Amino acid sequence: MGGYCQRFACLCLFLPALLLAEEGNLANFDLNLQFAPQLLGEVEIELLCNSGEPRRQQIKRSTTGHKRLNLAGFNDREPVCQLRALLPSGYSVEYQSASEDRHRANEHGCQFTAVSHGQTYVCLISITQNAVPLTVYKKWVGGTGQEPDVEIRLACGDHAFAEPRFINRESPGGWEVSDIGVDGLSCDVVEKPGETFVADQSDCRGLLVFPARGAECTMVNTKIVKRIEMLNRYGKAIMILVMLVAGLVAVRRYV
Repeated sequence: MGGYCQRFACLCLFLPALLLAEEGNLANFDLNLQFAPQLLGEVEIELLCNSGEPRRQQIKRSTTGHKRLNLAGFNDREPVCQLRALLPSGYSVEYQSASEDRHRANEHGCQFTAVSHGQTYVCLISITQNAVPLTVYKKWVGGTGQEPDVEIRLACGDHAFAEPRFINRESPGGWEVSDIGVDGLSCDVVEKPGETFVADQSDCRGLLVFPARGAECTMVNTKIVKRIEMLNRYGKAIMILVMLVAGLVAVRRYV
């Protein structure tokens, strides 16, 4: 390096100034990204400008925090730029711009007009996951349409929902499920046992819920039909009469 500077003394003297000048010819875009990596994995960010180099930049981020992007080569024009997140379905995003220059933020991203050299433009991107519905239907076998509502509960992973739901043939119920990991979330629906029916809960076990895609299942209950009621006097009288008739018929057959 010493020999190089001896041969090109003038260039070495002006090199710091050239680097400062080059840095001053850049426009800086500071991204502040907020999201839950365990619920999304990574986020793709795009900076798109109508002038300068590079006009289109795309980066992927798997962590939250700050990231700076630069734009250069726009000596004769003041670019218009947009910074946004490219998200899969099932997520919502909110943009905020903290720059003092001309700017705006809406559902399409942070948008900057009249971008100039040496300026820094700040964009806050906050990403959240949308809840998805988990719906449970009820079917009766041998029912009359007068069956009372039945109580169901939901457990997903290590989380048990505190509020039960009450469902019936024409009135399904369910929950809004959130905090779904990148590999989905396994959920079980269980029904409170009853004395007048037998429940088949197998179709509502191991439900896989994914972002942007809910789940549904049907719980089938089979009504228990009681035979002759033995606890009242009419039931007893009928049974006695039946036994007497059966006995008389048997006696006459063997006489």
